[in-house]
Amino acid sequence: MTETNLNLKPQTGVRPEDGRPIFGGFAGDPHFGSIILLKNTHRGYSYNLTAQLERPDPGDGWYSKLAYTYGQAYDVNPTTSSQASSNFGFNPVAGNPNTDVLSHSDFELKHRVLAVLTYTFAFKKGWDTTIGTVYEGASGHPYSVLYNGDANGDGQFSNDLVYVPTGLTDPMGAKFVGGPTGTNWYAYNDYITHNNFLRNYRGSIAPRNGGRDPWINRLDLHFSQRIPVKWVWAEVTADILDFTNLLDDNWGQIKRYSSFGTPQPVTLNSTTGLYSYTGVGSKATIQSENDLDSRWKIQLGIRISF
Repeated sequence: MTETNLNLKPQTGVRPEDGRPIFGGFAGDPHFGSIILLKNTHRGYSYNLTAQLERPDPGDGWYSKLAYTYGQAYDVNPTTSSQASSNFGFNPVAGNPNTDVLSHSDFELKHRVLAVLTYTFAFKKGWDTTIGTVYEGASGHPYSVLYNGDANGDGQFSNDLVYVPTGLTDPMGAKFVGGPTGTNWYAYNDYITHNNFLRNYRGSIAPRNGGRDPWINRLDLHFSQRIPVKWVWAEVTADILDFTNLLDDNWGQIKRYSSFGTPQPVTLNSTTGLYSYTGVGSKATIQSENDLDSRWKIQLGIRISF
């Protein structure tokens, strides 16, 4: 789906530090705010390819599986919000918000590895015991680095992709608090140098969803015991979820640079026109929605089969 603001004011100029267009605001007709036109689009696609090796239990009690999935997904707007205006306003842009740019989707899962190993045995007939482990490794979520501020004059303050300076000598340094020799400008460049995504785009505006949150590792353990009870079967199960986190508090965690994949480490002051590096979202941390999934848990269960 594409979204266009029909009430966007005309372009008034170009931002000298990065060349992006500047508009006069979001309400060309003052009787209205944003007027969002929604249209279907054929742009955007996704695919997933999976290769799998599996060894079914031939009778010795051992079962194993190894699978790898590679996928790509592209769209012009992920439409992750609840209203047309917010879907338009939160879609990261490099310049004109009414221009559709095909980019990696928020929902892209690029790499996924799955490994399963189980062993079933019986100390006595009918008392089957199964122990097993499941490993899942996956790419982190895509993310975009934005300004906290309105860099293109479209009236939206959380949708402008950052310009990545060429280095300390980039003219943009004069637009930073403290100037080109200030600690704030040095801190921003140091952040870029140590960011695997941004340092590849020096001298340009970083693309939407060009970054990737840290790789996710997860290991679960499973135990089940089957118990014959007269005319029914009882099965007791115990699972340790995210066993890696039980071994070490720093393992098995889901870390992101931002809950919505849009960290904003630089603030643009609309009044002074100066940038300030704040570091918000510069480090991947456990976000509130991933807190429970980043902790080890024990799950107990019992199942009765007739």
